[in-house]
Amino acid sequence: MVEKIEIIKKLYEGVINCNPEQVSETAKKALELGVNVLEAIENGLILGLKEIGDKFAKGEAFLTELILAAEAVKVGVNILRPIIPKESERKLGVVAIGTVQGDIHDIGKTLSLQCLKPMVSKFTILVLMYL
Repeated sequence: MVEKIEIIKKLYEGVINCNPEQVSETAKKALELGVNVLEAIENGLILGLKEIGDKFAKGEAFLTELILAAEAVKVGVNILRPIIPKESERKLGVVAIGTVQGDIHDIGKTLSLQCLKPMVSKFTILVLMYL
């Protein structure tokens, strides 16, 4: 039990320290130890990203830190996602995201998609595009 709590804590720390290598190693260790994958994602990765997001909102973190933290989350989710039990994949809703035609600045959309990736098991995500 203590090891599983430590794993979740290390995932959280890896995200807030923007350290994808730590997240990758810890996510693999979580799988070896049989840590609940959804718990690891929600209580480790997502909480870490939320903390960085809160710091960014307060002006205590830079955009680059938020992006790097999101990249660390992406690494962890890519390792843990294939193990998510099928019964937990009940969708809560649909998220639609896009930019207006002609807008070449899509950083907000890209950052939002990075933040939504850990919740892909809970929502259907539609990226709207124009042709």
